[in-house]
Amino acid sequence: MNADREITRAEERVLERLRTLCPPFTADGPARHTETSLLIPGRVGQTRVLAKHPVDPRPFWQARARHEITVYAAVAAAGPPPVPLPRMTGADRELPVILITLLPGSPLDPDRYPASPVPPDRLDRLLDAVQALNSWNHPALAAIPPDTDYSAQFQALPADLFNAGELGRLAGHATRLARRLDTRIEHGDPHPGNALAAPGSAVALIDLESLARRLPGYDLAVLWTVTGPHHQLRERITSRVGPSPCEHAAFWLNAVLVTSREILSHRRGASTAAHRDRLVRLQRDLRHARAQAAGHYAPGMRRRSRAGRSRHPTASRRGEPDMPAYATSRPGGTAPVVFDCDGLLVSTQDAWDRAYARIASRYGTALTSADRHALVGLQLEQLGHALAALLGHPAPPRQLGQEVYAMVCDGAGCDIDLMPGAAALVRAIHGTRPIAVASNTPHQIVASYLERTEIIDAFDAIVCSDHVANPKPAPDVYLAACERLACNPGACTALEDSPTGAAAALTAGMYLIAVPSAPDLVFPAHQHAASLNDPGLWQTLGLAPQDEPHAGGRLAGKA
Repeated sequence: MNADREITRAEERVLERLRTLCPPFTADGPARHTETSLLIPGRVGQTRVLAKHPVDPRPFWQARARHEITVYAAVAAAGPPPVPLPRMTGADRELPVILITLLPGSPLDPDRYPASPVPPDRLDRLLDAVQALNSWNHPALAAIPPDTDYSAQFQALPADLFNAGELGRLAGHATRLARRLDTRIEHGDPHPGNALAAPGSAVALIDLESLARRLPGYDLAVLWTVTGPHHQLRERITSRVGPSPCEHAAFWLNAVLVTSREILSHRRGASTAAHRDRLVRLQRDLRHARAQAAGHYAPGMRRRSRAGRSRHPTASRRGEPDMPAYATSRPGGTAPVVFDCDGLLVSTQDAWDRAYARIASRYGTALTSADRHALVGLQLEQLGHALAALLGHPAPPRQLGQEVYAMVCDGAGCDIDLMPGAAALVRAIHGTRPIAVASNTPHQIVASYLERTEIIDAFDAIVCSDHVANPKPAPDVYLAACERLACNPGACTALEDSPTGAAAALTAGMYLIAVPSAPDLVFPAHQHAASLNDPGLWQTLGLAPQDEPHAGGRLAGKA
């Protein structure tokens, strides 16, 4: 009752102020209350308007309301905007309250997270509107405060989502980028619900309370996050990122910020099945964004020539981002080598797919190929939560992960191949330098694979996710492997087939050669190879190329 009376008093205060602020204003319909704001619809003559007042007394929300007034005042001073935006017809910074026009049209989607994929033509119209706003440059817009305190922003993110020291590195990267790139106007929250489509007019953008100057790519990162795991839509979004390496770096740093904030919001919100499922997806997206950010901008970032082109010789041959990682130079030809296992040395996808089919059948459902692809590279706890979301939460996440691991382990001796070139490469390296395996799979399963091969005795160390505190994308497995080999990670070469593993190797400070296990897996690395037979890979490792590359081989069964 006290809360209701306080809201009623706030409504009375706002209406009283509006009568002097804008005498023609008349309320038109009941007031609405959100968690933080009071919204009163009305009219000024024939124009539909909305009065907005923060009812949350905390300083953050009061400051945000005043920021919104500053934004609308700067927009008005800058003249006609490049896209339809609401206009401010009155404001009081002290109360505070703002009166803005309501634009015609319907949201491109009613939900922040669309229940079904946004049609490509609608997404393109939204992207056009966002980029037109991003390109707006008028002296009056300089009055809008920048949102570039990256040290505070990254340190405010949930620490449990990141490795030790990672937030500080990300903040430092963003701060350095802000010195190299011009900040620009970014809407701040251009999800489809904040975009209105009306016949015969351009898409309008509403809700400008988060508009500020930021590193380029923030709005694209918001759309990348909320549109969900739809590959074609995300390709349309990332194709709008600027062409320079710095712009790609800024996009992925923004994606880390946005996705982490969405995870935090979901943790605070109601724990519904939809929220839990989306949280699993957001955590997977964050791992991907962190891996991309680690490779796109990192200590040792190479200098640019005057023409703007990199002088670094390791540009990708396959269209991957041409970016540095944490190691700053290529190790020598006899540098220790650390291999991932699943998908790199051993082709285990059939075994995992059979296990996924069995567990889905056990719980009365099925997994699509896209579902299975999303599970690649996940460790036990991560896998359990992802399976729970995909299967409708039929059992505790840890139980689901353990069931799948048991199925894979039981069938590990059947129909599992060495990857093409694996045996030849390991034999060529053996005896020339230390060599190890660093896997995100538990030791029991890795051992069951490798014990059936002729290459297991070549490895000086085998380190698995159950040997360390944190699985990949944390660097722990690689750091432990380097320690077992008695070598500095910066003087070692890592070979990886997945973005999750790549992030771990890069964060450990190793020179990374990517050998993707699927043609659509694209992630940053110092060097890319099509397979373990790749002559460039052999040359980097100081090995003479094979005369006749070996194909894979069936693993021998146990006697």
